Amino acid sequence: MPDETPDAPAEPIVADATELDAVRAKLAATEQELSNYKLKLADFDNARKRMLRDAEVERKYATEPLPATCSRRSTTSTAPCRPRSAPATPGRSRPGSRPPRRSSSTRSSGTA
Repeated sequence: MPDETPDAPAEPIVADATELDAVRAKLAATEQELSNYKLKLADFDNARKRMLRDAEVERKYATEPLPATCSRRSTTSTAPCRPRSAPATPGRSRPGSRPPRRSSSTRSSGTA
């Protein structure tokens, strides 16, 4: 009996250039798809960790009383509230506020 191995091909495999290019294109597409799946998996894992971390923070602070703040500020702010009449910075008005009204005596009459 001759000593033959089933893994050895009987004749060499010869592939033409178009077949080789097609296999390379399919390999590149498969590698790109794998890369996309890895990115989606990482995004999912990060979202899961963020959700768990947020739930832990909510549980931690759920029983604590809210700080005394005014309604114009975030509940996480510890800075005291300023009265509405006081500007945020001396000499400057609040953002989004209207300029002060001029009295009728300071308006021009329109006659020259």
